Formats: sequence, structure tokens, C-alpha cells
Amino acid sequence: MSNAVAMERYKYEKRPENPGPFNSLLLKQLDQVWGSNWQDYLPLNVEQVYSQAIPQRFYRVRYLELWDFGTDSLNDPKHPNTEWWGAFNPDGSVDLRYGSKREQLDQRYPDQVRSVSPNSNSYPLSFSVVKVNTADQEEVEPRHRLELPPLFKGLVNNLDFYYGEVGENRSMLNVWEVQYGAEARIRLLPDEQLLRQGRTDPHAGMGQNTVRYISEHDGKPTLYGYDLRTEGVRVPYSYEQLYTVAESLFEEIWNDPKRKSHLQDQYLRFLLKSSFWQPKEVENPLTAFDLRKVADIIATMRAESRARGTEDWRTFLDHLTNPDGLNELVDIVCDNYWRDHRVVPEDFRERLVSILTYSNSITESQSDSAIQGTLFDITAFQAETTTSKESTNPPNTRQLLEEQVFAKLTKKSEILGYLMDNIVHSLKQATRNLFLTEGSTRDEEIGSHSILKLTYGKKPWDTSFYVYERNQDGNGATRLASEVLKENQTHLLKRWWEVTLSCPVGDEEDFLKRVLRDNQQLLLDFQETFFQSEPQDRQNPRDFLFPLVEQQVKDKNDPLLQRLAGLLTSELNIAGPTLPRIGLQIELLHLEDALAERFKRPSTPRELAGYAATQVQQEPTNYI
Repeated sequence: MSNAVAMERYKYEKRPENPGPFNSLLLKQLDQVWGSNWQDYLPLNVEQVYSQAIPQRFYRVRYLELWDFGTDSLNDPKHPNTEWWGAFNPDGSVDLRYGSKREQLDQRYPDQVRSVSPNSNSYPLSFSVVKVNTADQEEVEPRHRLELPPLFKGLVNNLDFYYGEVGENRSMLNVWEVQYGAEARIRLLPDEQLLRQGRTDPHAGMGQNTVRYISEHDGKPTLYGYDLRTEGVRVPYSYEQLYTVAESLFEEIWNDPKRKSHLQDQYLRFLLKSSFWQPKEVENPLTAFDLRKVADIIATMRAESRARGTEDWRTFLDHLTNPDGLNELVDIVCDNYWRDHRVVPEDFRERLVSILTYSNSITESQSDSAIQGTLFDITAFQAETTTSKESTNPPNTRQLLEEQVFAKLTKKSEILGYLMDNIVHSLKQATRNLFLTEGSTRDEEIGSHSILKLTYGKKPWDTSFYVYERNQDGNGATRLASEVLKENQTHLLKRWWEVTLSCPVGDEEDFLKRVLRDNQQLLLDFQETFFQSEPQDRQNPRDFLFPLVEQQVKDKNDPLLQRLAGLLTSELNIAGPTLPRIGLQIELLHLEDALAERFKRPSTPRELAGYAATQVQQEPTNYI
């Protein structure tokens, strides 16, 4: 198994007679941990990471080692201290070795081995499983059930707090936090001799590795993590009411062309990042990192094609999977929106075109070939590779994209499922924020869990979501949150409203944009007068602004008014020239409105940045 590593390992060199701390006897079969339906608890991404063999075991980690790729030298930052070496595989991943084992790479990749930058990093892939503690095969009752204000009546009615005891049974949550891999970004440093010659090093740059976990004693896939009994809150919801709310929201959005396009493009990005739309036979498939970038690029292509008159998604898909049409789309978005050439380098573009225009013309033996590189030197405990099943994929990328992605964008049932999961996820995050503040705890000390169709591929069997403490037996946050919220109903209403129906960042952004749109010339005139006046003669900006916004703020000390006053009286210095912030902000707002009108949806920050640069380049006299 390529890019595989054991999280807990033997230590023969330190303990030759009794190697450890890894103990194969502590491996547990998942059906013994979660029951006969254990596969239901595995997110879809586990199957994507472990395409050949799904992990069926769990190991509770007791001993961890943290490694890095070296350190930067303060006195000589161009020459970091590192003993790691790597070489690119054809799919963009990196084959790594440490120290003297570089010789293995030199034999396999002559003249292609480069040192690894200490700035390389990785991100864990994980999920959690939460079950209410049972007694006599029945779920234990919550210690306290808090009735919520009727903001979402019928959907979410109460919070169930689990702590302490009910009767003679512990009112607790059983939690498993599971690590099933990691996504690593490996940066290979360029050859110094090539740099001195002013040449580009083709064997340096950023690679992406998907890391899988195995057991050291037999090399088979293994889930690592820990389990605990802890305290927390369970929030049951009505699936029927959730469907009704989503259906009402769907009808409202679907009748508004701009909101409809926005929703479809959001779902498009998600599907492109998570669906199986790449043919299994492609030689160098896109990595998880690539897919995130490709999803955003294709969403920009789709919006631009709509702006140019291609409303039908089938016509767009024809262009997207045709070499000439795709190259034209890439040129358009790179010239106007994705302008940084480093984002779409030539080699990445070639891979993207080859995959999106792929048709099944390779041999079976080619499709069975596997990459031999490994993340660490683990030859002694490589996983057994199993023979792949005969591919049942359609013969080309276009058909896969149609079935797995684009056809779903117009199906009501698919959009409803997406909306339902978003509603549940939003309510879970709101509950997490409520628990965080009222329980006086820290974000890293709490976890959350929910079963979403988008994540697990099936209708949720547990129509509840959870927020729990990540400590054995809890640390008191659940008890404190329960006591604080049940004591004062006014406080509960205020806090539940704030975490579910308001957003401080969004509220501030909406406020600033509205004021700028409604009072553009007044603001520009004030700023011009302000900076032309002597400091002692300048008018207090809050005195000027308050009459304009007195219906939207409490008083002159309102934080929103102070934020606006700071924007009105500040300047931006970019490499010499000084620009008035308010004028720059108004111009960006006009560009944002123009692009939203063109795309029939809000733009992303990258799209707006590229569009702004393009407009300034084409019409420089129209801007500051």
C-alpha cells in the first residue's frame, strides 16, 4: 500500500527483547467496537482513501512520536537543516526517505532527488462516533432536558445534557475519535546549481501525499484513535420537519435566479471535491488538494459560461470535456479571474486537460499498475495488495461527470438533501458555540458529531447531533452550561438567537456595504475635506456618520459606527502612493456588484481579486 505508515510502532533498536509499545493483541475488530453495522459509521472518504481494502480494526493509541522535516536556520534561511529527501511520483505525490536511505531514491529516480523543505506540513483525516451510554441494552436518560425558545419549533425543541447519574446509571456519552489518514503537502527544494545558472528546477516544488494507516505487525489497514466516556449534549431533531423546512427553502431559492445559481454552484463545488468522477484507469489522477482547486476553477468556468450565454449544463459539459473547448475555458478564467500563473502551471494544466477529456482507450494491464513510492521506509510491513475488481466505470470522464455531478444539480431530491445537511450542520455549529461560551471552555477541548447524508452516503439513522467534552469523564463544561442556561430564560433566548440567527461578521459586512452604497458621494466628500484640513480642524467622523445610520446603531460608541469611522479616516500605502481607504472600498464594492451581476451569484475572493486586476488593467483611468 503506497504512502502508508503505522501510527504506533515497535522499537526494536531500544527494546530488542521486548519490542513495543505497539501490541497487536490490543487491536479490536470494528464489529466488536461499534456492532454488526460498523460500516455505517465510516464516512465515504474512508472508502476513497482506502480504495483497495477498508480498515476493519481499531487500535487505541498509547504512544505517539511527532516528527518534523527539519528546521529553518536563522543565520542562513536559504539552507535549512533537514535530513529528509524526496522525489516526485508521476501522480504528483512524493516518495520520501530519511538520511542515508536516500540511496534508495537515487537508484529509483536518478538526478531527481531533492531535499525536503521544513515548511512542508500535513493535516489529519478524522471522524468521530458518539453513542449514548446504555444500561440493560437501553439508552440512559439525560440528566437534564432543556426546552429551547421556539425559534425552530418542531425542528429542534430541546437540548439533552448528559452528566452525572440518572437513577443508578451513569448519564454519559461514549465517544470514539478516529484517525484514518492524513493529507500531506511536501515541498521539495530546488537544486542550488540550477538556481545559480538561472534555470528552473523541474524536480522541485509542491507535492501532495495522501497518508494511510496500517498496523506494523501485518501491514493491513488500521484505524487509530482513542475512546472515552464523557459528558456532553445531545440535540434530537425531527427529520420530517427538517424536510419541510428544506422544501420551503428550496422553493424560495429556486424562484430567484441569482440564489438558484449560487446554490447550484455551491453544490457543484462540493460534488467535484467529493464524488467519484475520475475514471479509475487514468494514469495520474487528481489528488485531494488538486480536486479542491479544480472544483473552484470549474465553478468559475460554469459562471463565466452562463455569462456568455451557455445556460444549459449539457452544452457546458460538452465544452468542458472537449480538448479545444476546455483549453478555451482555461484561457478565459486564467486571463480574467485565476491570474496567478502559479495556481495553474503548465504541467498541472496538462494533467487537468488529460483527465477531463479522458476516454477509455488504455489496456487492462495499464489500469492495474500501481505507484510503488512510500511515505516512509516501511518495506518490512507493507500492506498486502489485493487484486482490483474489474472496473465498472463508464468509458469516459464526461459520462462520469454527468452522472455523478452535473445531473444532480437540477434534481430536487439532491438539492433538498444538500439543504437538509446544511441546516443540520449549521445548527450543530450554533450549539457548539453556545456550549463553548456558556460552558466556559476552549474550542480544542470540545468535539461535535452528526450523521449527514453528504458525508456518509445514506439517510441518517441517528437524527441527533452531539457536542461533547474531549476529556475522560468531562471537565465540568457540560454541567456549567446546563446550570447557566436553565437559570435564566431571558439569557437563553438571547444567546440561542445570537448563535443561530445572527452572525457578527456577516452583520458588520452587511452594515458597511449598505452605508457605502447609500451614501457614496457624502462619504467621499467628507474624506477629501478631512485629509485637506489641519489635524486640529478635522471634524469628528462619528458626529458626521451618526445621523446617516442612527436607525441601525445604538449610539456614537457603537462598534459598527467605530469600524465605519476608522474606514472613513484611514489611508492605504502601497509601495509609495497613498490611497484613501473609503474610495478604494467603494470601487471594490462596485466591482463586486458588477461581477455578482455577471455571474448571477456572489463571487469568491479569488474571482473578485482577478476580476479587479483585469478591470484596472483594461481601463486604468476609471480607478484610483
